[in-house]
Amino acid sequence: MNARLWGIALICAAGCRQQPVDPLSCGDGTTRDGARCIAIPQLQVTCAEGTHLQDGACLPGITACDTGTHLEAGRCVVDATACAPGTELKDGRCIVTVHTDPPTRWKQNVRVCPVLSRCYDGVFTVAAPGNIVVAYSKELTRSLAVGIAVSTDDGATFIEQKQLEVASHYAVAPGIVADGAGNVLVSFTEYVADQSGQGNGTGNLWVVSSTDKGATWSAPVEATAPGEALDYQATLARSGSTYFMLWQRYDATGAIAQLSQSTDQGATWSAPREVPADPGAYGQFVFGHPAVPLADGHLLLPYQSIAYDLTNGGYLSHAGFLNIDPSPSPIATVAQDFKTLAYSSGQKLDAETALAADPANQHSCAVFLDAPSRDYTLYGVVASGGPFAPDQKPHAIDLSASTQLGPSVALGADGECHLVWLDNRRGGWELWSGVLRPDGTLADREVVSDQAFYEDGKLTITTLTGLQVVGATRYAIWNDTREGQPSVFFSRGPLDPPGM
Repeated sequence: MNARLWGIALICAAGCRQQPVDPLSCGDGTTRDGARCIAIPQLQVTCAEGTHLQDGACLPGITACDTGTHLEAGRCVVDATACAPGTELKDGRCIVTVHTDPPTRWKQNVRVCPVLSRCYDGVFTVAAPGNIVVAYSKELTRSLAVGIAVSTDDGATFIEQKQLEVASHYAVAPGIVADGAGNVLVSFTEYVADQSGQGNGTGNLWVVSSTDKGATWSAPVEATAPGEALDYQATLARSGSTYFMLWQRYDATGAIAQLSQSTDQGATWSAPREVPADPGAYGQFVFGHPAVPLADGHLLLPYQSIAYDLTNGGYLSHAGFLNIDPSPSPIATVAQDFKTLAYSSGQKLDAETALAADPANQHSCAVFLDAPSRDYTLYGVVASGGPFAPDQKPHAIDLSASTQLGPSVALGADGECHLVWLDNRRGGWELWSGVLRPDGTLADREVVSDQAFYEDGKLTITTLTGLQVVGATRYAIWNDTREGQPSVFFSRGPLDPPGM
């Protein structure tokens, strides 16, 4: 569901390598390369079912649906014919018409990236008290870059401090991690083209670092061997003074999890090591949300595993997390597999599993999506006093007549499981929040968004969200299209009850 650039190919038009010309004067669509101008490669993508090509990228959603169906969450679903009390039928969907907004403690939504910029894939970290650092993918006129914006007033305003561009012109999919004392690392993916101007999704992972809460940044450090076939996004994690980067590369046998680590604030990285993680009958692991470090040095990595059901058709999936021992010979075991998820044909979810745990693994919670009927539904599971029990069952979270997407979770100091998700119960998409209880009920529901946004099959709607709880404040980030183009928004809200 996230806006991932599957099957990226970088194509340069025939004859793009030109004879040397005045290097101070390059024509439209070209860039300087030493003493000559060369054409900027154009990003071309073969898009999977349920996505469409826009501005060189595969974006969620389709542009038209057949009679008797309507567009919802980037797919065509069958129109409803009858609705429950308190809802009404509108454009094939049951829309809640009798509702009362719960009181909200969330502050005004703040645009993170510059005005008129098209940006998405926003990730953030609290670099130090009052200092927020956000990284995001950003569309330029003829290329893609990664922007880094910083807030020094606890998220009330943001200023872009850094724009990361690479020789291939395609820098995307940032990851971020911080130590809370002003040191921040940002990773990003570069997709490259070969000498003929064509590529097949190969690329490099790069890292930049800051030691002053995002005010200044190091030069990019290449963290992987050039030319690997990479997944879209790496995940960063920190355990003490050691930083870890996890990603997937591809070969003829499928996806292979890779691990690298740094003990010098990202200046150098160990050679990538394969992390044995056999999904078995689950098909292929898909990672999306950050790994969680434990006190014993292990990492918990949430996954959604996907396999095609050859017998019955459609997709089968599991949700859970791996326990990764990052010792010199890494090993990963399936620490928890919550349930089998069955999707009808075409309903394939992408990394919609989120996990939070404290370092001692005494408090933890996980949420994931299922599609038991026509709508996507959130399931959750909470553990207190120790890790999840092997047979612990998740609960369907009752969120009334709506579709839920893009969950993220974070633990409060008291071990409470805080949750955000995208919800369309009122027709447009909004970010909501709540506290997940062990019995699966959701307390303290609040609307984070101060304006809904809508999909029309053409706008970039990514379901990547983020949530952190630091002290007595919650921080949230999400992508929406309220301004008619993709952008990244941020908000914060206290944990105290309204009015206190």
